[in-house]
Parts: sequence; C-alpha cells; structure tokens
Amino acid sequence: MVKRSLNNNDTQVSNKKSKKIKRDINSYLSNISKGVILSFGSGDMAQLGCGERMVMRERKKPTPIRTLIDQGIDICYISAGSLHNCALSTNGDLYSWGCNDDYALGIPNIVTLWDPMKVTGFNKGDDKIVNVQCGASHTICLTENGNVYTWGCYRDILGIMGYSPNEKKQAIPQKVDFNNEKVIDIAAGSNFDLI
Repeated sequence: MVKRSLNNNDTQVSNKKSKKIKRDINSYLSNISKGVILSFGSGDMAQLGCGERMVMRERKKPTPIRTLIDQGIDICYISAGSLHNCALSTNGDLYSWGCNDDYALGIPNIVTLWDPMKVTGFNKGDDKIVNVQCGASHTICLTENGNVYTWGCYRDILGIMGYSPNEKKQAIPQKVDFNNEKVIDIAAGSNFDLI
C-alpha cells in the first residue's frame, strides 16, 4: 500500500465534491414535504413500498412512497420489520406493506404487498392508534386508550413458535387482554414484545 499525501489541490477538490453532495441532498430534501416516507435499500420482498412497477428491486437513493402521497395520506410514525413495514397516519390509520407469509401485515390472503395498504382487521372505534412496532414476523400496536393489538407470528431456533397455544399465525389484529389495565408504551424485538 502506498501512502499518498493530500496536497492543497486535492483538499479543494474534496471540499468541492463534499459541498456539491450536500447541496444535492439539501435540494432533494427541500422538495419533500412533511408526512412523506422515503425508502431506500433492498426491496426484493416489497419492503420498500414502491410498487410492483419497480423494475429494480433496490433503491440507492431515498424514494418517496407514491401510493401514500397520491392518496393524500400524511404519516407521523413509521416502523420497519425484517421484511415488512408499517406507517401510522396523522388520523390514526395504520398502513402496512412488504412480505406477508407470516401475516405480519395484518391483511389476510396476500403473500406480498408492494404498495402500502390500510390495515382494517380490528375494531378500534374511536380508539386512535398512537404507536406501532414491527418485529421480524409480527406487528404490535397501541391505541390512545391503552389497548394493544398484535398479529403475525413469533419464531425461535426451531422455527415458528406460534402466536398462541391455539394459533401458529394470527392473520388479523388481535386485541390482547390485560384485565382492563391501560398500557402506556410498547416495543418490539425480532420475536418478542415489551409492554
């Protein structure tokens, strides 16, 4: 390996490139409005939410998720799982997309969802969703009134551990009973939750 010292000219070129990149990023981000999700990276299992029309299954630059923008949906919170994602709108609606082989999306009868879709499988009434967390193959959400819903499945080293003693996978959101105790926060790990 040959060490090369930077002369003054090299430093100026490096600074110019750095400033140009910074200007390009700032210019790009200034055109993005609040409430918009940008996704980038690997999207081979639809986790980028850029639609099936996406010829290449990866994005090297942050790309707005058009489906939500086109529907005028403002997003206030996002969570990423292994191969699925969820987004919470400012009015408390929940959207999911990505791989659904273990029902982590909360939408039955769909294996892969390339664009975000509203999760409607639970009855929250006036109880607005305020938090959502994605695990590896499951999702958990918290409502304003302290109710918790989960769906998907949990795994251990032997594979699918199951959702409950009677269910391997839970296809739609299921309310968790805490004997009328109000839950104040949630967190999800790969295959566990904290409440």
